[in-house]
Amino acid sequence: MPGGHAPLVLDMAMSQFSYGRLGVLKERGEQLPVDGGFDDSGQLTRDPEVIQATRRILPTGYWKGSGLAILLDAMAALLSQGRATHAIDGVERGSGGGSSQVFMVFDPDQLGGIDACRAMVDDMTAHLSQATPDESGRAVRWPGAATFHRRHNTTDVVVNPDIWMEVQRLASDGTLP
Repeated sequence: MPGGHAPLVLDMAMSQFSYGRLGVLKERGEQLPVDGGFDDSGQLTRDPEVIQATRRILPTGYWKGSGLAILLDAMAALLSQGRATHAIDGVERGSGGGSSQVFMVFDPDQLGGIDACRAMVDDMTAHLSQATPDESGRAVRWPGAATFHRRHNTTDVVVNPDIWMEVQRLASDGTLP
């Protein structure tokens, strides 16, 4: 993303460390600065050779997650012509606080078809559901997993009573359509 003095540029693998970086550190006999993957017994490790062997590398986080968040924030502000996060402090408060929001919707029929999309998502969520990254045994969740399970495993809708009263008040005074 072009800037007046310097651009925002993000070139990254979707893993915390690229396999190229692992190879360089392995050749130097160096460890990673932070945990980068798992060993054969499922323990986190900083050893690039072990991670290369298991191919159980951690996903993007730390500085890469921060870099991705910064670039997405800039893109949202540019696309919506709104405020980037750094410009929100000190402005009006309330829902959204003046933040920029961008929603993306993709039509699977234009991108390989709905069956291919469903197969890919089902494979991915099955893979993530089977993973246990630590001794706690907690299942790994995918984006939207908690909401999906909550909506499909309940017949009741829980609503905060104060919010419900406010909705009823707005409806009764004609504020709501």
